[in-house]
Amino acid sequence: MNKLKKPIHSILIVLVLGFLSYGLAFSKTLQLRKDFKESQQLLDLIIQQRDSLHVEQKRQMDLNSILNQVTLSYDSTQNNLLFQLTKYVNNSNLELREFMAPHIFYTNSEKIQTVKVTMAGNYNDISEFIFDVENELLIGRPAHYQIKKTTKKQRKKQELLLKMLIENRETLKQ
Repeated sequence: MNKLKKPIHSILIVLVLGFLSYGLAFSKTLQLRKDFKESQQLLDLIIQQRDSLHVEQKRQMDLNSILNQVTLSYDSTQNNLLFQLTKYVNNSNLELREFMAPHIFYTNSEKIQTVKVTMAGNYNDISEFIFDVENELLIGRPAHYQIKKTTKKQRKKQELLLKMLIENRETLKQ
């Protein structure tokens, strides 16, 4: 009987060792596969971000080329007004929808420039903008403004549109 137990023990030990080594190898393989899938997902994410960055850079180049084509003169009142409005819009919840070329009218002693500006936003932001233009804007004063309630068709969301004429008067040298 003793002779029979030794081979069985040997076979059992070999089977247990084989099973353990197989189990460890299998778990290591599963871990490596999991790591590979995570790195593959990370690579896909990096490629997506690179592509979206490329699209954004192309869009920025297109916008810069459009701006260069429609560049205003450096000293112009219109350019300064656009700069101030853009700075104001970036610090508030308003959206600058339209900025028209100025209408210039000469009287005997004055040059009057009127620029039509259209903004969109909520009531509080628009009323604050009107107050700031009336009291703090250095390049012009509002000549007329109209507030209109509209509905965006895509989102079915209501918003206010402000159409304002900003007037700048300069005295002509005689």
